[in-house]
Amino acid sequence: MSTRAAAEQIVKDAKTIRSASDGDQVSFAVVVPLPEYPVRAVSVGALGDLIKQATSTGLPAAMVGGAGLGIAGICAMPASLQPDPAYPSWVERPAVWVPLVAPRSGGKSPALRIARAPLDPIEQAAYEQWRDEMDDWRAAPAKERDTKPDRRRWTVDDITTEQVIRAMDQADGRIGAAVDELRTHLAGMGRYRTGGDGGDKARWLSIWDGAPVSYDRVGSDVSIRVAAPVVPIVGGIQPHYIGMLGEDEDGARARWIPHYFSGTVSSTPAPSSAAWDEWVGAEAGIVSSRTWHLDRVAYRAWRDAVRRWQAIEHRPDVSPAVAGAASKADRQALRVALILAETIDPGKGGPIPSEALTGAVALMDYAIGVWGVLGGAAETLATSRREETLIRASDRLAGWIAERGGRVTRRDIIRAAACGIRKAGQLDDVIAEYKQVYPGTVRDEMPEGGGPQLVV
Repeated sequence: MSTRAAAEQIVKDAKTIRSASDGDQVSFAVVVPLPEYPVRAVSVGALGDLIKQATSTGLPAAMVGGAGLGIAGICAMPASLQPDPAYPSWVERPAVWVPLVAPRSGGKSPALRIARAPLDPIEQAAYEQWRDEMDDWRAAPAKERDTKPDRRRWTVDDITTEQVIRAMDQADGRIGAAVDELRTHLAGMGRYRTGGDGGDKARWLSIWDGAPVSYDRVGSDVSIRVAAPVVPIVGGIQPHYIGMLGEDEDGARARWIPHYFSGTVSSTPAPSSAAWDEWVGAEAGIVSSRTWHLDRVAYRAWRDAVRRWQAIEHRPDVSPAVAGAASKADRQALRVALILAETIDPGKGGPIPSEALTGAVALMDYAIGVWGVLGGAAETLATSRREETLIRASDRLAGWIAERGGRVTRRDIIRAAACGIRKAGQLDDVIAEYKQVYPGTVRDEMPEGGGPQLVV
């Protein structure tokens, strides 16, 4: 079955079943087979060689493909795509957010390591050159100093709002992030999902959109405005933490293109890909901007896919996660097509190759299918409105606990009114659900002055 057919089947299989024994309660039974990663469609250019080499020893294609896509987006940050000449202000850039979703030992880290390996020495060399230039600049008399040297960089390790915006300010608005454990960094994205100051969350939504973003730090002279932000992100995350990727209601979760593997693999090191290493070296060295576009045939093919995704979005029987992914698939596909085009012809610009668009459409069909599996958990488990509320509350609580460092007491939760929990009875219900969703993470201890502790 093709990726497109599998995604459409997932949508068709989402059925609401009324249980006679539940009276007015509705039990959601969502039949969501795991979609097959579209290896053949996305294996174009240097990315294809990376997938071939890295999967030869057992690494999952979805993990390698997602890691390669994220790193390629980072290397291709100066590139852009103008989809429709009738709207010259509409420009898409390679700002893809790629979570590598798999359990422990699912191949997330090895895949990211092999994809990122050729970029590390490039960044190190650029850092050493900048450090030498800074030493010379500091050694010069103040009156003889030229402009302070700029540091060329491709990635940051700390995905806090301030750090990312500061880095963009020094890098023409472009900076990427490739992190081994995405969960630990989501809180740094301005508490992207829960408990944050609405300003930080709004900034991240704007950053993905490529809209201007500003940052002013109270009590200091920091005032930054980035006109056209480009921030590709790739990192690993375990399936039970996907709730930290954002809400369905505001489109936050739909901004991520999940790559999912449900099994485990051995730690056998994968061989490097000479073609990929060479491509990263060449692509990362291209600093000039270049513009791609869709020719007439490609534009029609893209529009056909968009109409199909819009039909999925407006189906009344799909989960919010699927509908959200379908609503963003048009722009996501353009960004992926841009990245794939660069892996085929680095720095060329011009019309997008047909195979790049084909791969992008297949990948978005796959992503919609993945959200049908991962994003439908609440609908699958809930048998009443109350149970659905508890599931959502436990999901939010997981994100809040992660922000706090992973160890909190009952008193901490109630004092902070975390996730709207203000009463002991409410907390008891949420903790009971939390234990079901995250077994083994709650330990009933009696610390001084507190009750049972949640340990994550």
